[in-house]
Amino acid sequence: MDNIAVIKRFQDSRNKPEKMKKFILIVLLSNFYTLFAQPNTDVYLFDIVEKNGIISFENMQVIANQSDYENQPSFYDNNTLLFVATRNGQTDIVKYQIDERIYAWYTDTPGGSEYSPRRIPDSDDISAVRLDTTGLQRLYRYKTSGKDTLLIDQLKVGYYVWDTKDQLISSVLVKNGMNLMLNYLPENKNNTIDMNVGRSLHRIPKTKLLSFISNKGGAEKISSFEPVTGEIKDLINLPASAQDMCWYDDKIAFVPIKNTIAKASSKKIGLKAVHTFGQKEIYNITRMAISPDKKHLALVTDQNPELLLNNSVSAFNRADLNGFVSCFSDSVMVSNFPEQLMYSGIDELKKNYADYFSSQLVPTQVKVVNRIQLPNWIIDEEEVTKDSGSNYQAVLYKIQRGQIEKMSFIHDENASDPRNLVALEEQLEVYNYRNLDAFCDYFIDNIEMIDDGNDLVLSGKEAVKQHYADFFEKAKDLTREVLNRIVIGNTIVDEEIVKIGTGTFRNVVVYEMSNGLIKRITFIR
Repeated sequence: MDNIAVIKRFQDSRNKPEKMKKFILIVLLSNFYTLFAQPNTDVYLFDIVEKNGIISFENMQVIANQSDYENQPSFYDNNTLLFVATRNGQTDIVKYQIDERIYAWYTDTPGGSEYSPRRIPDSDDISAVRLDTTGLQRLYRYKTSGKDTLLIDQLKVGYYVWDTKDQLISSVLVKNGMNLMLNYLPENKNNTIDMNVGRSLHRIPKTKLLSFISNKGGAEKISSFEPVTGEIKDLINLPASAQDMCWYDDKIAFVPIKNTIAKASSKKIGLKAVHTFGQKEIYNITRMAISPDKKHLALVTDQNPELLLNNSVSAFNRADLNGFVSCFSDSVMVSNFPEQLMYSGIDELKKNYADYFSSQLVPTQVKVVNRIQLPNWIIDEEEVTKDSGSNYQAVLYKIQRGQIEKMSFIHDENASDPRNLVALEEQLEVYNYRNLDAFCDYFIDNIEMIDDGNDLVLSGKEAVKQHYADFFEKAKDLTREVLNRIVIGNTIVDEEIVKIGTGTFRNVVVYEMSNGLIKRITFIR
């Protein structure tokens, strides 16, 4: 069966009627990531190829990328991958047979969702953290017969790794983060090992050691724990942003950095890039797992914002409400630019677009004709075609963790004033010559400059003039260049590059014009 057919079969199985379960978000932790939050994440599988000491990752398999939540892979054995995926408002465990490319749902638990699936040592059973709709979060055993057994009752386990069939270490939620605990199940003993730890827990191959990421002292590091002696050793220093890693062997750890996998060793300082993925799909790697035989790498990536937007537009054009809504965060804000909030929240978004789709005799079609992209922002110029004809709009999308957090529309029914573009071109020229008076002549007297959070930065021509007087004085080697431009009526969106000495800064500037002068500037970075 080809890979496309397998994905389609998996997607179809997710849409079968199931018992609905309420989705519950876990408390936001102090280190600014949300436990079991549901961003748009995708799972991919690669073959690990090592030749002459050089490691590469080849033959990408799309395990799941349905604009939804697929996450937390672990290997059941060399040919079986476990991960979790959402269907009908709940998160369940999926088994994927690698050679046969066959999916099977492993759990369907009324009243709860499963996370962090792992095989229990010396057993065919699987363990997972279950988040009940009542708010309880506990560790369970799931038997092949489908029955489940509570393993740890009193602790809110976030993540864990097995030592033996009777013992594990776990990251347990506490008031200000997570503590590392040693859990001995036969006697219900739970002892704190360390405090302020991360979510990435692993067994170090060919040793009796377990590893965890320590966040103490403001520096991330990989540390080892010896369950018999209780000894903890710091092994490898990590970049400040690192939250995940996995072991390639007993000496080398893989650490993801955006779309690159780097390797680290306790015997060497710093990280060395192993492989940078050229595929657009691999955008920001957040989790990894390696099969016991070291032949396969499973990884989770945030969805590429560009692909996310493409999926959003495609779903809109099909009037696919669920597919469209799945691209947005629960707290999405929808506004008319610059700051006219229309509504917020995923429920309101779904209601509004359900009404809109149902009102159409022929689905509205959107075509992206120009796109400006920053790391967390995409600005699209769109041609919108309805029964009544076509018009153009710009939409500003703020994207975090594979979801649209903000969507702001620029509409302008007025014809573009030809003086606007002339003014911006002339102002650009005098800017590059640092001619302060001529530069400020293109602003109205009550000019406003704001940032992308709608916070006022400068107000009034005199304040703007004083700011740029200081700026031009300090920036002797200064040039600004327009790379891309979107014009909607009397609003102009420019993608700009500013060079100051050897530094280069890229941002987007939205100019709102009036009678050939600039009345408001919004900076988007």
